[in-house]
Amino acid sequence: MDRAEGTKGGVIVLVRNDIQAVEFTKDTNGNAEINGIRIALKNKELLVYNFYCPANKQLSLDAIDIPDAGCLILGDFNSHSQSWEYDEMDHRGEEVENWQIDQNLQLLNDPEDQDTFYSRRWRTTSTPDLGFATDDIAKCTSRTVQDQLAGSDHRPIMLTVDLNMKRSLTYTPPRWTYKKANWSKFASRSDILTTRININTRQIDKANKALTKAILSAAHECIPRGSRRNYIPYWSEELQALHEEVTEARDNVEKEPSVDNNIHLKAKTARFRRESNTAVRNSWHKKTAQLNLRNCGDLSDR
Repeated sequence: MDRAEGTKGGVIVLVRNDIQAVEFTKDTNGNAEINGIRIALKNKELLVYNFYCPANKQLSLDAIDIPDAGCLILGDFNSHSQSWEYDEMDHRGEEVENWQIDQNLQLLNDPEDQDTFYSRRWRTTSTPDLGFATDDIAKCTSRTVQDQLAGSDHRPIMLTVDLNMKRSLTYTPPRWTYKKANWSKFASRSDILTTRININTRQIDKANKALTKAILSAAHECIPRGSRRNYIPYWSEELQALHEEVTEARDNVEKEPSVDNNIHLKAKTARFRRESNTAVRNSWHKKTAQLNLRNCGDLSDR
């Protein structure tokens, strides 16, 4: 898509020969330059927008038709926001952020990524190159800033979309054992670690990450963690031993189904069930004895 004004410029999308794709452009009345492709995949369609808007032109974001899923928007938006590592937000940055929220898009840029643009005039670096995606695509996309290419002002950016990525099994992190926490030490360590944070920075994401890291660091020092897999509140070492005896008796009766072994299995099973039921009742009584109805509000009106 050639630029209408001037002798050079424009945007281009290159597609490998063995990929089925259809190109399209968006008319913005001479403002932002927008073209894209529709890629036909095995079981879905991927929509990719290529976007560029000079600083003296209107963004024309409303020209971008965004579906609920399967969409990427990439390009140079020439806009400033702390969300992509500028010290301040300009009116264009605010417009882009509002558009992102309205369209329910995810920003693919990471605050820790290297800047992508070097201004020879001002001798500064920044990141006007942004990537947005619908939630389904964002979850399986990684972004990497590459080494400079042929002396260009912009570094190449590689986005890798793994549409075959399988969702990982649910992971339950170890629980914090608050009853055993050293709260006075936690308060002291939190004060020390958070005072090191530069609160004068306007890069909100970095400040937020630093604060979160400081609090978690203090928590790891002062609050024990741990949980038992498949935790059962009333379980004990005695019940575990009885359960293993039942398992052993079951294995024996299956290997040698004699009358004696069958009687032995019934006896072990009966004892385990009896002790298990007793443990359940005791656990329930202990739990309910700790209830405090005064914390439940006034029940007289219910």
